[in-house]
This record gives sequence, C-alpha cells and structure tokens, in this order.
Amino acid sequence: MPFSPRIVAVSDVYDAMTTDRVYKPKSSPNEAVEYINSLSNYHFDYKIVKTFIRGVSIYPTGSYVVLNTGEKGCVISQNENLPTRPIIRATEDKYGNPIDKIYDLMICTSIFIQEML
Repeated sequence: MPFSPRIVAVSDVYDAMTTDRVYKPKSSPNEAVEYINSLSNYHFDYKIVKTFIRGVSIYPTGSYVVLNTGEKGCVISQNENLPTRPIIRATEDKYGNPIDKIYDLMICTSIFIQEML
C-alpha cells in the first residue's frame, strides 16, 4: 500500500476514537493511542504508528491524572522519546492529603497513569 493511505489510516482511527459519536462516547487520547499501538505491525505500519505517537500529546501538559498508586497530580512535562511516560507532579496522596512529589514515569517504571481526570 502507498505511504499516504497508511498515514491516513492511523489518523482516521485516532480521530474516530477521540470524537463523540451518536452511538459511542469519545475515548481519551491515551486510550486511542494504546489501541492504535496494539495494532501496529498487524493492521498499521509500525514506523508510522511510532511517528504518530511522538507527534500526538497523549497526556497534554496540564492534564490531571490518577496514578496506580492512588495519587493525583498534573502532567508537567513530556518525555519526547516515550510520550506514554510523562513527568507528573503529584499533589494529592491516595487519602486526599496534599503532597508535592515529582515522578518521571520513564524512570519510575512501576508507576503509571491509571486514568485522566
């Protein structure tokens, strides 16, 4: 298949998933990217998917997230080479108490974003 349609295929699925539809509410950007990534090498061109993921802000700076530790925080920076693992400033522990911790999810591999708020 020519190069252009392979790019459009990835973009089209991302757009369809992140837009509200009459029959289905939109998915979050991270859910759409994870779905597309799971189909790379099978349904989509691996290199195009990797380039697409680097260009899409999965967890935009300023987004509020919940970590698997139960802590809540804000995305303060992106890891350019691995956009699924941003830098997070945790502002609330799992009990709702205020905290101030920085997690670079590229380094803290046991911590991950559980959901976006």
